[in-house]
Amino acid sequence: MRKLNYYPYFLLLLALIVGCSDNEDTPITPPSGNVTSSLTIEAGSEGTITGSFSDDIGIATITISNSDLNLDQSIDAGGGTSYSLSATLAIDANTSAGVYDVLVTVVNTGNVSADFTVSLTVTEPCPAQSFNEGLAEAAVDFTEANEDYNFDDYSATFSDIAIAINDDCNVLTLTGDFLDWQSTIDESFTPELNLTIVPGVNGPTSGNLTFEEEIMGDMADGFRYRMAPSDTEGTYDELTGTITMKFYIEYDIDGEWVYWYTTTMTLSLQ
Repeated sequence: MRKLNYYPYFLLLLALIVGCSDNEDTPITPPSGNVTSSLTIEAGSEGTITGSFSDDIGIATITISNSDLNLDQSIDAGGGTSYSLSATLAIDANTSAGVYDVLVTVVNTGNVSADFTVSLTVTEPCPAQSFNEGLAEAAVDFTEANEDYNFDDYSATFSDIAIAINDDCNVLTLTGDFLDWQSTIDESFTPELNLTIVPGVNGPTSGNLTFEEEIMGDMADGFRYRMAPSDTEGTYDELTGTITMKFYIEYDIDGEWVYWYTTTMTLSLQ
């Protein structure tokens, strides 16, 4: 009886198995997820990019990059199948205002990647921002009175002068009894002075403050008053936390504004 040789059949079967195995290999899919679609950061400050990602075989690394912003941040995601991103971006103070595309690249443990883009808007720094929503103490000198009035020069200090800056970052408002009028002229009156911010050439942290005539209205003593700018512009300095102002107090006589006295004050953040 002839003996059968099964060896060729074994090789054929093995080839078929290997071939089927190759055909059944599934390509590695890239990670999926989402990131903050847009973000606004002021030059010289920080912002946060957030996102969430998932991958069947695990997330290895996440990089955040933009050469114009000098961003090149790499994060070890640990190889888990999901990752929640919260990354802080520091924008240099000298960065030009504009819109930048920040690339977020997510790489899985199979070295397959997916790219996500964040539209980052960089804005110019808001000048005098450290004064916003602050309280100041005002040291005030009242001097150079009109000789037609019996007015003695004097100085006083007032607390809780409120400071606010508008949304456009160009007007600083002082509110409080920095004129000492609530005890002398009209107890119901609270002075308010709106100052235009003029940043200095060395940056937004210091500069000048200007204003046009600010009419305060009719007081309890029967006169109409206004604050008028002097020949000296005001200043602000965030490093020292001070504001200086010099202006005139005038009153209305038959439609003519008449000088009364000069107010010079230095405000210091409390």
